[in-house]
Formats: sequence, C-alpha cells, structure tokens
Amino acid sequence: MSVVLPTNKVQSFRIPAHRFAQGHRTVFAFALDLRQLDSMLPQRIDEDVVREANRRLTPSHAKKIESYLRNHDDWVLGALLLGIDSDAVKFNPFKDEEGNQNPVFGELEIPYDRLNNLRLFDGQHRRRAVQDLLAGLVNDEKRLLRSIEKETAGDHDQDAVAVLRKQLVETREKRQSLESQSLPIVLYNEGDIKALRRMFADAAKTKPIEAVTRARFDDRDPFNHAAYEVREQSELFRDGRVEMERNTVARTSPRLLAFNQLATTLKTLMFGYYGRVSRVRSEELRADHEPIVKLGIEWGDDFLPTSCETYEKLLDPETDDTLEIPEMRRETFALNATVLRVLGACFHGWREEVGENTKPLAEFLRAHSFKNTVRDSLLVRAGLVRRGDTSPVGRRQEVQKAIRYILRNAKRHRNRRVRNGG
Repeated sequence: MSVVLPTNKVQSFRIPAHRFAQGHRTVFAFALDLRQLDSMLPQRIDEDVVREANRRLTPSHAKKIESYLRNHDDWVLGALLLGIDSDAVKFNPFKDEEGNQNPVFGELEIPYDRLNNLRLFDGQHRRRAVQDLLAGLVNDEKRLLRSIEKETAGDHDQDAVAVLRKQLVETREKRQSLESQSLPIVLYNEGDIKALRRMFADAAKTKPIEAVTRARFDDRDPFNHAAYEVREQSELFRDGRVEMERNTVARTSPRLLAFNQLATTLKTLMFGYYGRVSRVRSEELRADHEPIVKLGIEWGDDFLPTSCETYEKLLDPETDDTLEIPEMRRETFALNATVLRVLGACFHGWREEVGENTKPLAEFLRAHSFKNTVRDSLLVRAGLVRRGDTSPVGRRQEVQKAIRYILRNAKRHRNRRVRNGG
C-alpha cells in the first residue's frame, strides 16, 4: 500500500482504504508507514488543530510508549482515531472484473488544503512517541557519525571506532525497520469538535484492561511468568487459591490473592515494596525466573506458616477452603492482600539488612496476633491498621512506616534474645 506524496501536479492525498459504517457515521480504515505520518497528520502533536479534540498531552506517557517501541521489536500499537469534515473526503470505489463499483474498497482522497481539518481525537501519545523516536534515532545517527569522524581524524583507537560503527549500523537499521512498519488509521466522517470529544470519551470507556488480565497475558514480565509456577508448585498458593479473573479477592471468596497481586508480591519479595527493577535485571530474570519462583515458595510455604498460625492452618490438607478461608478473612488481617505484601516487604528487608535466615523475623511475628479484634495489635502499633478499622491503610507513607516499624522491632527482639543467650 502506498501513499501519493504531494507534488506540484497532484493536489490530493490519496490512499487505498476500506469504507464502512459505525454508529451512523462513515468510517475509512487504512495504514500509514511510520515515516509517512507527517504527510497526513499535523507536524507537531501539540498544535491547536490536534489539541482541541484531545485530552492534555502527558509527555511522560509518550516517553513510555517511545521507550517501548525502542526496546521491543515485536511491538503492538492500536489505531489512531481521527475525524474530518465529510465534505473534505472523497471516496473513489474500486471496480471489480465486471466493471461494478465495490462499495467498501476504494481510494480515499483528501485535498492537501483540507488536511488541516483532520482532528486526532485518540492516539496523540502514540503519535508523539513515534515522531520523537524517529527524530531521536536520526539525531543518534548524526551524533555517531560525528564521533566516528572525530575519532578517525587523527590517532584513533580502532576498537572504539569499531564499536561506534557497530552502533551506527544498529541505529540506522532500527530506524529503517521502524519507518517501514505501519500504524492503522481509522478516519471518521465527523468534524464537529463536541462530537469528537464525546467519541474520545466513549472510546476510553470501552478499552480499559484489568490488571489481572494484563498480568495473565504478559508473560514477558518475569514476575507474571513466575506467578504461574508459584501457583503450580506452592502448597499455600496451590491451584484454586489464586483468583484468575478479578483484580482483587472478595471477602467471601475462597481465594487468597488475585493473580496480579501475587505477581506484585513476588516483585516485592525481591526488590521491596516500591523497589524498582532495572531493565538489565529484568532481562536477566526474564531469561531465568527460577530465583523468583524459589523465593516465592520459600516465603509462602516456609516463612508465612512459621509467622502466623493462619497460614499454618492453610497448609493442612483437611482445610476446607470454601468454608474456612472466608471465615478466616472475617476474623484476621492475615489474609488481607496489603498485609501479605507488607509481610513480603519485611521478608525482603530482613534478608537485605540482616541476612537470609528469616527465622527470627518469623518468630517475632508469631508472637503477635493478626486478629482484627485485638485493639493494640502489632499492625495497629505499626500504623498499618487504625484502631477499630476493618481493613488496613493502603497509602504509601503508612505502609512504608509499618514496614520499618516491624523490621526495627523484630531486630530489637532478636538482639535481646542474643544478649540473653536465647
């Protein structure tokens, strides 16, 4: 599929397209190579012609998409949605072998002087990401060429020059590969700004993806991948105890955690409650996620049962999940997802600060009740639960404070036992 680019003789943008109806509007679908976007869409995404039919542009969001495109050869991006005045579009149907006009396939034609009527109402961050990425790759090529010229101007390090030339080839190949790939475009015969804004709102309502679905489907994330194996191998999180359809677990559910919550907790075990994973480390774990699985099973099947009798009871094969887990949830905070993740963060913090032997931390926790009827429990004193409340506080500040409180007091408890010869 090709685009007829502007010349002195050709006065219209033309491209093969599929015509169809949606919501009583005529719609055209086609694709543009990434390098061809500027031949149709406004040069800058923040111009009034685009902004008036869009939400406020968030540069960080565009940067995330740009980074995704730069680092994933198997990238996927959805269609850009645009609107245009109906009198600015002409559709020339293709003819079949018998000379009859095809009602749905033909050539879309827009006069060049009407392209400024285009309104991008969904996809501005994708558009900006593509534009900035291609421009950035061009700049990278120029920078590498200057570096090569500088290195070869006099006495130079041949190895360094070889590295620069390799980087130049890779950058150029990346740009050329991206430029030859395409984005789908869906163009609505609608030029009214108010209508386009309503269409944007409608499109946003219909495409949210639940966190549990993202976690289940994206096995490129090593923690999502590991969560499947923990679910299969762990006695505590055995199949049937992990919710696979919902983002959270209902109070009456026989499940312990949602799949996405389990994946997040596994990340907490390795990197802390709000720990960040570098791209290099993430790639290492993607290649070998066994350390995550091993840590998750150690935490779930050894540490938690030692820390609290509730988890110990769950390892009993006689436990009836359907009846007992909902009842436990009414009586204790131990099965709350936030509490489980806090215990995961304490497990991580202890291993980082003290050592891999987490038995003293487990013994400290075992000495305290997790029941929600205890007014001055460890969780209340830590600030994770307000006295009389039926659920923990989920705000970052309180959670981090609670983790520090538990670790600090667990270390004091261990030190006293050591001094007393225990």
